[in-house]
Amino acid sequence: MSVKSIIIDTIKANELHSFTLDELRKLYTAQGVTDTSVNINKGLYKNIWNLKKSGMLDLVKAKDPKQNVYVITPLMQKQYLQISEESHTSSMHSGTMVFLESLNKRLNAYSSELATTSSEIQEYQEVLNEFPEQSAQFNRDYQSAKERAYQLRGRLRAVENIMNRLNR
Repeated sequence: MSVKSIIIDTIKANELHSFTLDELRKLYTAQGVTDTSVNINKGLYKNIWNLKKSGMLDLVKAKDPKQNVYVITPLMQKQYLQISEESHTSSMHSGTMVFLESLNKRLNAYSSELATTSSEIQEYQEVLNEFPEQSAQFNRDYQSAKERAYQLRGRLRAVENIMNRLNR
């Protein structure tokens, strides 16, 4: 059985609408595939890339490529997953739901990271206020945390704007 067939069977069996490469890899290896991990990774990535290139998958990119989400397209549903024409319209709705789900995951991740970074900034401020003579040593870390917080706020704002526009 080809890697592509195993990927499609895995998607079918697990009723996946979206997945990360790592999630698919775990499901794939759970099927008892005994190839070396390097070959599994290479084969999965190559076949996922080909499926994406042929319009079977869409890619929702994340800042960390390991968090990229692959979304099943209506074309793949129709061609490989044998979805009937009448459910094709509901699959398009499903695609929107998957997109919103992906955005919601991003929103939660950015919110969590922003909360952590804000606490980090607050701690730097407290330490620097208490020990101003140490400011030269920790100022770079403090500034870096502030910069990360600004970037995260921007990412949050972008995701919120996208979600608001979709809900109009």
